[in-house]
Amino acid sequence: MLEKRPTWSQIQTVAELQNTVKKQGYQIAQLEARIQEFKTVVKAEDDNPVKILGDGPLSGTNETSVMSDKTYRRRGGLLRIQPATVPVDTVAFYAYFSSSFPASIAHRILTFDTVITNVGNAYHPHSGTFIAPRSGLYVFTWTIRLRYNFFHTTELVVNNNAVN
Repeated sequence: MLEKRPTWSQIQTVAELQNTVKKQGYQIAQLEARIQEFKTVVKAEDDNPVKILGDGPLSGTNETSVMSDKTYRRRGGLLRIQPATVPVDTVAFYAYFSSSFPASIAHRILTFDTVITNVGNAYHPHSGTFIAPRSGLYVFTWTIRLRYNFFHTTELVVNNNAVN
């Protein structure tokens, strides 16, 4: 009986799957390293007191706030307080430039090339725009570093109007 040889597409599929397994192995190793870092931090903080301040809601939505002005000690690695809830429809993004570039073009929209967080998909990395999916309070911060004594202005634009 003759042995059936694999087709080119089967060979290619196996190669792609092997590449995927290799990438996933690398990602698992990175995640395990991060877990170890977090375990080290948690272990170091186990006996440190935690100060909780504030007695108001975290925002105007349906959230619970932590109300206290007391110092708590961790027991068994867990802090025994009521955690603040996060609304289901949270919107947040965090992005940055992975390399520097000249800031010489006026009226240029900066499109971040590395997006870490895009909860709610309100940041559109291809156009560099954030489109608020609903009305509410949004907070934006950015940091720009320039060499020597150079300066460069930036502005936040909302509905085609610069916000100062």
